[in-house]
Amino acid sequence: MHRNTRLILTGLVFLLVALLLAPCGSKKPAEEELFGETVTITREYAGRTVIVRTGGQLLLQLDGNPTTGYDWQFTELDPERLDVLEAKTRQPVKSGRVGSGSLFVWRLRAKAPGRTVIRLAYFRPWEGAGKAAETFEITIDIRP
Repeated sequence: MHRNTRLILTGLVFLLVALLLAPCGSKKPAEEELFGETVTITREYAGRTVIVRTGGQLLLQLDGNPTTGYDWQFTELDPERLDVLEAKTRQPVKSGRVGSGSLFVWRLRAKAPGRTVIRLAYFRPWEGAGKAAETFEITIDIRP
């Protein structure tokens, strides 16, 4: 019985070591992601590259608080590759409080193949983009 216990313990040790080392061999997540007809882009995608097909739509959503005077504004957007179909600000789900944050939403259409960058700055218009409290940037790779 002592031999069986030793074999079982040895097997458990090997299994434990294999489980602990498994994440070490995992691949880094891809920088580029391919999406379907509509791609929803949030703050978590900052600095990434997103692949979309020509004719596909991007739904860009960034949180902010317009009651403080701050607004998200595009500082770079290629009109040859992207059309802004809609821009709106909407209140988050039932906060019910005056002055609570909102969601800035833009719907864009990818209209021509190529690589382009979208840059936005969160600033008070009277202070200018140079005093932005925050910036957002994403690379869009538009495929045919």
